[in-house]
Amino acid sequence: MTGATIICPSCNTAIKPTKEEQKDTFEYGIINTAPLLSFAKNNPDGSGIWGDTQQGREYAKTVRKLLPESLDRVSGFYCWYKLTNDETTNKHIYVGQSHNLYRRLTEGLKHERMAFWKDAGHDIEGFKKQGADHYPRKWQQYLLGWERCLKKAGTTHVVWVATPSLAYIRLEIIEEMLIKEWHPIGNTQNSGTHIKLDALKDKSAIETINKYYDDILAKFVLGFKQIESS
Repeated sequence: MTGATIICPSCNTAIKPTKEEQKDTFEYGIINTAPLLSFAKNNPDGSGIWGDTQQGREYAKTVRKLLPESLDRVSGFYCWYKLTNDETTNKHIYVGQSHNLYRRLTEGLKHERMAFWKDAGHDIEGFKKQGADHYPRKWQQYLLGWERCLKKAGTTHVVWVATPSLAYIRLEIIEEMLIKEWHPIGNTQNSGTHIKLDALKDKSAIETINKYYDDILAKFVLGFKQIESS
């Protein structure tokens, strides 16, 4: 893949494609979150929600078993996805990008685990009281992320696309393009970068971004089709 120099509109910095970036081939993979939902179903008292409990630590081990270690320190994109026969439902729950997919996905599945307890049909409001008792000093702070976690309820899979050499500026722009493509319910209006593709002046830079985007989107589509046909 060839690439053109991209000018970051916010910092006026030229970012030329590296040789590695131009040779990049994008791989994709699928994480089936069924073991996490099963864990939640078997933990109705909610003890596994809290990271400093024995059950919480067991949940974290379950998360790590799902993730390929080959993603450590590898950049790329991911989408929390919902397998459903309801065609009126937005199947794309959340889209993100990271310079370390392994760390980001591990943290996401651990920190936003409440979504699986909600899907398991447990007493979410009761867990709020547990949280206040368990973390009396920090609960108000933790509560800010509560609704964000619950927005990811319904997730059945996480699809990732690895882009090992893609520059961060390109990750940010393509992330925003994916958000606009799918309108994920878990992404806020302020999600993504403020660096817009249409702010780029260089035609070849725009063509390069669009080429990367098309390749990455194609990998996601393959992943989604694989989920739907399983």
